[in-house]
Amino acid sequence: MDKVLENGKEVLLFHQTKGNVPDELNFIKGTIVRSEKKEYPCLRGSSLTEQLYTIKDEEGNIYQAIYGNSIQGYFIRTIEDHLKYIRIAIKNNIQVINSLNDYNDKLNNVAYYLLEQKESKMSK
Repeated sequence: MDKVLENGKEVLLFHQTKGNVPDELNFIKGTIVRSEKKEYPCLRGSSLTEQLYTIKDEEGNIYQAIYGNSIQGYFIRTIEDHLKYIRIAIKNNIQVINSLNDYNDKLNNVAYYLLEQKESKMSK
């Protein structure tokens, strides 16, 4: 995301787990209270810049996170963007389910064929 989210924006805070797999189902609702550009020096002379957000959750706890996905720690998404992500994930899951159902149909056809072959040999 190129634009900077404004203070007061409601966001969802996610935690990046150790296996680099974010837990997309569990999140903390919070509000951006501050944002700042953070610069990290790189080996080749240029620097990496990212927007670091300070989020306050509904219980008053404070977190720091970046937008999108993080290699470690916390990351945030807007509610609108997370809804888009969920819709895409559901669509992808449906495609996987359909593909598995097609494969199961083919396996069933092979099983029926083999059973028919076995039965026809036994009836002779």
